[in-house]
Amino acid sequence: MDDTPGEDSVPKLPDARSIRDLSEVLGDENAMKVFRAPDGTLEAPRVRYEVDHPADWYPQLLAAAASGEVLDARHASEPGSNNA
Repeated sequence: MDDTPGEDSVPKLPDARSIRDLSEVLGDENAMKVFRAPDGTLEAPRVRYEVDHPADWYPQLLAAAASGEVLDARHASEPGSNNA
């Protein structure tokens, strides 16, 4: 059996959706380095891309956190709440 890396391993792009997902990170050098590694998967560069580009997801996180604070404040002011 040949010990060449990647010969008998799982394909990095197993389906059509994978190609679409790859297009999200294709222009990012750091994410592509992760993908090109012998043991690289598509998930790893997507995570790397998200870390390097918080502008794509950070506003949504802040909005969710603010919503949680509003809900906590409403709950705290309810009769019978330990926080009132």
